Amino acid sequence: MALEFHLPACALIVAVVVRKVVVTRGRPTAPGLRHLLLFLMWLAVSLVVLAPETERLIVSVQPMPNTARLMGNFAQLLAVYHMTGIAYSPRAEHPPRVLRTLLVATLTLLTFLMSFSGKDFSKSIFVAAMSNPALIAYGLVFLLYATGCIAVFVRVISHHARQCEPGLFRSGLVTIVAAAVCSALWGAWSALQPLLMLGFDLSPSLRAPVDRALGVLSVLLWLIGSTMAWWNKVLRRVAAYRGYHAIAPLWTELTTALPRITLTSRSRLPRDVEFALYRRIIEIRDGDLALRPYVPPRVGEWVHEAAPDVDARELAVLVEASSIAAALVSHEAEHQWGELQRAPHQDDPCVESETAWLASVSRAFTDSPVVAEIRERTTLELQNAR
Repeated sequence: MALEFHLPACALIVAVVVRKVVVTRGRPTAPGLRHLLLFLMWLAVSLVVLAPETERLIVSVQPMPNTARLMGNFAQLLAVYHMTGIAYSPRAEHPPRVLRTLLVATLTLLTFLMSFSGKDFSKSIFVAAMSNPALIAYGLVFLLYATGCIAVFVRVISHHARQCEPGLFRSGLVTIVAAAVCSALWGAWSALQPLLMLGFDLSPSLRAPVDRALGVLSVLLWLIGSTMAWWNKVLRRVAAYRGYHAIAPLWTELTTALPRITLTSRSRLPRDVEFALYRRIIEIRDGDLALRPYVPPRVGEWVHEAAPDVDARELAVLVEASSIAAALVSHEAEHQWGELQRAPHQDDPCVESETAWLASVSRAFTDSPVVAEIRERTTLELQNAR
């Protein structure tokens, strides 16, 4: 049964809409999100209304023939109207007025044309349209407005996607463009099926399988594209969570030795893990700055002697980890060596690169035998200095 395919797609749409409504409750809804939710809602309505089982239920109460088909097509046109609203949302709260005017005119004209359908054709309406000029005109009017809106949407979103950096957000836009094209094919198949059957001698039995496949594919592409930005946020949170714990050993040692660098007394991981990671990076850098007078001036030479064959990146990691380890030993002994000559590590000015760097330093600080050797050598130097 067709409803077996429509209901799962509708359930996915409802789940996405409900989640977005819950997440944004109590806050003003951005125009783009509002149009997206309305688009998905009208798409779900069209899927339910146009299912053959629903059409048969509406027949018993319909005020005119083929009311279910008319209602389903109305929902589809409202969906493509809000689709254009998504495209124009960065610049305006609503689509251009001409699209609203054409929408009202199209809905009125479709109602007028459907009133000439003569009788209820139910799911065989498109087969009946082969001998009914009013229904052929109905399909062409529907297709003209729907494909016009989709063409506007594809043009605007494609232009925006080309300007975006490669990544999940851009991939989401490309997927949404593919969904719009698939929706246009779905509408064209529905509207032009009588003409296609006449011109290419296609079997009427193709209607349901092709219609179902295009509909489900369109819904899936829309859901994937519209949620890809959310998955990008999830991946960022996962990366932040991993980075937060990767730099924990180094952070723990520094905040234990220098409690004043801690920006908050909260010990549990907060809900905003990205902000927590950013704060932890700042605290580590504050600790490194406070320990500079305690770093032995020859720590770089010691690391070169202990690890002469490592590459430049690993050497830099070992020097920084050894400097912090040696400084902690000197700080505990309350011995300052003077001004630090080593410049701090410089990398790309972003949280991701800083996290990767400090995670490497933290691993070396905890596990490297070179760092352990520098700790022992610093202890011996302190004993000789007394």
